[in-house]
Amino acid sequence: MSKTDKVVAYANKEPIFASDLKRSLALKAQQDPLLVTTPDVRQEQLDIMIDRKLIIQEALQLGLARQDSFVETIKTFWEQTLIRELIDFKKKEFQNYLYVTDNEVNKYYENLGKRLTFKVLKSRNKQELEDISDKIKESQPVETANWDTLGPVGYDDITSDVLYEAFELPEGGIKIIEEAPYYYLVMVVRKEEALRQPLETLRPQIEQQIRVIKEQRLFDEWLKNERKNAKVKLIKE
Repeated sequence: MSKTDKVVAYANKEPIFASDLKRSLALKAQQDPLLVTTPDVRQEQLDIMIDRKLIIQEALQLGLARQDSFVETIKTFWEQTLIRELIDFKKKEFQNYLYVTDNEVNKYYENLGKRLTFKVLKSRNKQELEDISDKIKESQPVETANWDTLGPVGYDDITSDVLYEAFELPEGGIKIIEEAPYYYLVMVVRKEEALRQPLETLRPQIEQQIRVIKEQRLFDEWLKNERKNAKVKLIKE
């Protein structure tokens, strides 16, 4: 980082520099050669970096590690380790909330008997998605070039709360689902039957997966609250 490196955001007074964002986007591009760095992609990556800063700050505040001076490669490894430490710490906090009911098991098992294909449109503009949704419901033509097609996927293939919620829709159903800071317009294109083993055979796996889902939701909710209460400042170019 040079003395002239531009600050693009602050997370509780801790700066995020343009060079860090550029490096993070370059790494993402290596992982996905088809990635196009649009303003939305840039903002999404910046949001991820802000969340990462908040997680590390919380870990330090809890005394899970001591912040020293590191060369960049060691610092990155240290941060990844620290994030894992905090996630493990939070899992222990969440233990009392990770019970599984018979109703949850039965619902999960019922969903295992389906495979769905979705069309998904992502935007920060809810009104834009509402207008498109209204056109679809009125059988008016809409532009579909920016829609993603997902599937067919089974219930145990998905990891997104957006798709968990969308899984309850009927074939042809359409819904706008919020997962801040984005909105998703999701349409079920096709719903088909899927083979599955007997419930009692799958029960241990189902119970474990429900706990994993609950852990992730609790951590996501904690992080959203941290983000809401943090002093985050984005620097306009």
